[in-house]
Amino acid sequence: MEAIFQIYSNSPLLIVYCSLLIIYCLLVFGLLVGILKVRRAKPRKTNEFISVIVAARNEEQNLPFLIDSLKNQSYQNFELIIVDDRSEDGTLAVLEKFSKIFAKLKFLTVDKNSKLEMAPKKNALSLGISESKGEILLFTDADCIPEKDWIEKTLNYFTPKVGLVTGYSPSKGKGLFSLLAELDTLSLACVNAGTIALGFPMTCSGRNLAYRKEVFEEVGGFSKIAKFISGDDDLFLHLVRDLTNWKIVFCPESSVLTSPPNSAKAFFNQRIRHASKGKSYTLKTKILLGSVYLFNFLLFISPILWFSGFVKLEAILGIFFTKTLIEFLVIFWGISNWKSWKLIPIFPLMELLHIPYVTILGLLGQFLKFEWKEQKFEAKKKS
Repeated sequence: MEAIFQIYSNSPLLIVYCSLLIIYCLLVFGLLVGILKVRRAKPRKTNEFISVIVAARNEEQNLPFLIDSLKNQSYQNFELIIVDDRSEDGTLAVLEKFSKIFAKLKFLTVDKNSKLEMAPKKNALSLGISESKGEILLFTDADCIPEKDWIEKTLNYFTPKVGLVTGYSPSKGKGLFSLLAELDTLSLACVNAGTIALGFPMTCSGRNLAYRKEVFEEVGGFSKIAKFISGDDDLFLHLVRDLTNWKIVFCPESSVLTSPPNSAKAFFNQRIRHASKGKSYTLKTKILLGSVYLFNFLLFISPILWFSGFVKLEAILGIFFTKTLIEFLVIFWGISNWKSWKLIPIFPLMELLHIPYVTILGLLGQFLKFEWKEQKFEAKKKS
């Protein structure tokens, strides 16, 4: 080991590298402990009325598939509320058509001339929630296809003390790029499951999310995170975590399928949008994510450090392969749980891309503008 981690005596970089590696290993092993605690809920007999709420903007192509998937749910005591968020295509016509043949569907429209008091999607969801009749609210996106038992499986986790349930939303597509995007989504789901089981939830997906209306009201709705363009999912999760005593659980059974971004540009734009929320995180979350970012940043610039003679190549390779091994232990849980065996051959490539991916997008997300639904935004919406 001494030979592997040898550096020049005038450089403290090895100490920094190894310290961050130890911290990173502890975080990932903690995550592994968390995901091994994840349990499936027992079937729960219930017939309570629930509300499924979807915000839709320019989704005329996707809405028919979403509505069909919800029409065929195994659990049928629900209403479907779709909010047309100022669409510029045929979304409204699609909603009018389906509302005539699907009695559970109710649609609302956001006035195109209204001045929004919060970010567009949160505004649309708030409108839908205000018109909902269910005590339990389920959320997905207009371009998603929930599996047949999505509602049923999710409700199994709503025991009396549970206020929020989140689950997996895999992206399914063809080609290498789609597989990389799917593996990235799966890795985030593992973080979702593990941190929830450890009692400090950090992330979730709005494509597969449910919570009680009482919880929404208790945290003041989206008012505390209104100006952030994204965050109707994980920023809201943080509010529930920090401001209430409700239990948060992960459902490993339910899946809501979505299509991956159709181009590299769309993928990076989406990830920059996700990264833009970092400014709103709590200090504890920033410290945890900051240590992960710094570790990846040092690995990102390690070729420069090696070329400059500050650190030995053996040290860099040793740290990289240690990182790869412990991350695979976590990823393998997700692959085995969701039977995504085709992703195993993609993992080595993803590991090579992961370091520049985290380093560059994590930084750009704090500064660059991004597009969402044909609209351009900054990280924080101006008042």
